[in-house]
Amino acid sequence: MMPVIYNSNLNDKTKIKLIAKQYGASCHNIVSFNSNYSDIYFVEVLKRAFSKMSLQGQTYINNSYFYQDKNNWWKDIYSKSTYYRLKKKYLSEFIHNVEETYAFFN
Repeated sequence: MMPVIYNSNLNDKTKIKLIAKQYGASCHNIVSFNSNYSDIYFVEVLKRAFSKMSLQGQTYINNSYFYQDKNNWWKDIYSKSTYYRLKKKYLSEFIHNVEETYAFFN
């Protein structure tokens, strides 16, 4: 399930979109009691990757990719240039944390 992050042909934005999609599917499987070990493992890896980030980074990734309830959530908080600067920083940090956490457990 996790090897998508090792696909060098994908950029970080694409990787995180795929991770977010799989996260939703895994959570659905877990709450519907239809999960297997890989669903639980995947969610645990993401939780650990998030725990390594600052609260600001967690908020950014969650609002931008995992819980997309409000498209322009950032406009009251950041300027456009700050938003895009942080996008690069937090995408890279999160993908790095996921890869590092996944590698640690394998």
